[in-house]
Amino acid sequence: MRVKKTYSNKLINYKSLFGVLGIIVIAITFQPDFFVFRPILFLFKNEGIKGLVINEKNYLRQGHLTNRYTFSYSFVVDGETYKGDTHEEGLIIGDSVYVIYNPIFPIVNRREFDY
Repeated sequence: MRVKKTYSNKLINYKSLFGVLGIIVIAITFQPDFFVFRPILFLFKNEGIKGLVINEKNYLRQGHLTNRYTFSYSFVVDGETYKGDTHEEGLIIGDSVYVIYNPIFPIVNRREFDY
C-alpha cells in the first residue's frame, strides 16, 4: 500500500508568492519607465519646462537594421542638464518640446504627450 504525499497549503502559497515577486522584479527591471517613472510623475507634484531636441539618437526596436530612431531632448533645472527620449519620430534637432519633471528628482521626466 502506497502512502499518498500531501503538500501543505503554505508551501504552495510561498511558491506562488515568490513567482509573483519574481515577475514584478523582472517587469520593473525591463520597463522602469512604465512601472516607476510614470507613477512618480502622476502621483506626486510635477512641473513643466521647455526642452530642446538634441543630436542624440535612441534606436527603436531593430533600429540598427531598419535605421529607425528618435532623438533625445535636454532641459536645464538649477544649472543641471537632464535628458530624456522624445519617443517620436519626425522631430528634428533644435525643435522645442514641453517636458514634465519631478522637482525633487528631475531625472524623472517625460514629454507632456508621451502617455
